[in-house]
Amino acid sequence: MILNKEKILIVEQSHAHQDLIYGQVLFLIESGFKPVLWVNDSIAFHQDLIKGEFDVIRHKFDTSKERKTFAIELRKYVKKNNIKKIIFNTAQGVKARNIIIRFLFKKVKIFGLLHDGKKLSSGFTQWSMSLKIKKYFVLNDYISDYCRNLNIK
Repeated sequence: MILNKEKILIVEQSHAHQDLIYGQVLFLIESGFKPVLWVNDSIAFHQDLIKGEFDVIRHKFDTSKERKTFAIELRKYVKKNNIKKIIFNTAQGVKARNIIIRFLFKKVKIFGLLHDGKKLSSGFTQWSMSLKIKKYFVLNDYISDYCRNLNIK
């Protein structure tokens, strides 16, 4: 009997940070999940470097129309495939916020990778994303310590 593995989305809307995706995909595969990458078409991600079952869905993200389409199609995909968890590889900035707020009142859990701890302490953009993102991952202990010292509730 073949069991369907739970799909977890990894979203990268920028054209950078692809180096961080490889480790996340490997971890999810080894943990029994099926990662689905929903990425900017211009990202340099080479899926043949990873052995295991995962999907890559590429979308253009350069113009405002393409960004809106990216967000709409992502939301449709999440609903159609009953996705329960999304990881934002870059969980900061206006472009990420504009996608994340579309899930504000949905049951899907969103996690974020924070590249800069200072973002948590200032700005409406990060605050509004944090309404949905309850758990952030950080790149190193320095950022983790910095965020802990902010005492943000």
